[in-house]
Amino acid sequence: MSDGITASRAEIMETVYELSRLLNTGLDRDTLAILMALIQKGVNPEALATVVKDLRKEAAAAAKQQQQQMETPRERTTFTGSKQPLSTQEFQVSQKKRRSDY
Repeated sequence: MSDGITASRAEIMETVYELSRLLNTGLDRDTLAILMALIQKGVNPEALATVVKDLRKEAAAAAKQQQQQMETPRERTTFTGSKQPLSTQEFQVSQKKRRSDY
């Protein structure tokens, strides 16, 4: 009998996954299995849906922030041995002053 139960669970999981795919939820089989198990344990499905939406928003915001950080050119600094590094512009000015001293 456990083979029949296992087969029916697999069929249910496959049906749920197909529905999820048709609805473009973006949830994979593992995530759906976790969500289904939580619902079977008594967790409110609407609360789970809210959590999934919030997690997606946070992930999208984090990805956007990371992309912006990678796209933003950072000012290069040169270590001078003193406590504070010189910015590229300050370094160029100091190099010009040294050249004019010769």
